[in-house]
Amino acid sequence: MNSEIKQQLAGYYSGRSATYDSESDFHPRLAQHLVNQAKLKPAQRVVDMATGTGLVAIAAAQQVGTQGYVLGIDFAAEMIQQAAQKAQALGLNNLQLRLADVETIKLPPADFDVVFCCSALVLLSDIPAALQHWYTLLRPGGQLAVNGFSDYAFVASMVMNRVAARYGVKLRDWNQPTGTPARFQQLLTAAGFRHVQITAKQFGGYLSLEDLQRWWRLPSDRPNPFDRPLLALSQLQLNQLKQEYFAELKAIATPQGVWNDITTYTAIARK
Repeated sequence: MNSEIKQQLAGYYSGRSATYDSESDFHPRLAQHLVNQAKLKPAQRVVDMATGTGLVAIAAAQQVGTQGYVLGIDFAAEMIQQAAQKAQALGLNNLQLRLADVETIKLPPADFDVVFCCSALVLLSDIPAALQHWYTLLRPGGQLAVNGFSDYAFVASMVMNRVAARYGVKLRDWNQPTGTPARFQQLLTAAGFRHVQITAKQFGGYLSLEDLQRWWRLPSDRPNPFDRPLLALSQLQLNQLKQEYFAELKAIATPQGVWNDITTYTAIARK
């Protein structure tokens, strides 16, 4: 991933910063589950990679207490600002936030007890290199707590990828790196982690066709840079793609709506 795409991605998440926590209850639930799985202890030193609005970092800071320390890192300025406002309102003096790239940030080696990354692993340009980098930041026996999603998670993305492929457009497969427990474990063990434990939890639910239609945007209006390959299509092709996309969603809809699987794998690993 080049620097231009990273800047576009940072802008995309900055644009979502004000509503990120309230878009649904998914993000807060996901973050709290990851923190709970880590079983933090008082006085631990924690770094939260791609902290966003600080959902994990704030929960971690509350658990490690005043003798502990949490560093939240993100490359989206407005996300960091949201996290800072929330931390200030809660009076958390043991939480520091830093605007930086989690893949390249320079930090002292073996300085942290726990490294977190919630839902952002698949966004990284070089996942194996990032995991190896984070490994060096942990003390011996330190813990990585990270999550990812199954091969069948996020129905709208799966259908869009399938339809776009018919037009010769390859979109990013968000689920591939962590799509199965075996694949996820191999990714972590290759980076040096051991005692990898992976558990699954379902965060999915039904989506109405009305909501899915309301969320539709043309590629030119979609600020996520990973959607940009769709811009290579003509307006006629885009109109056809849209019709096929909604036809596929309608075909799998039930009276309850379209099932949106969000099987989430949480990995806890040791250095």
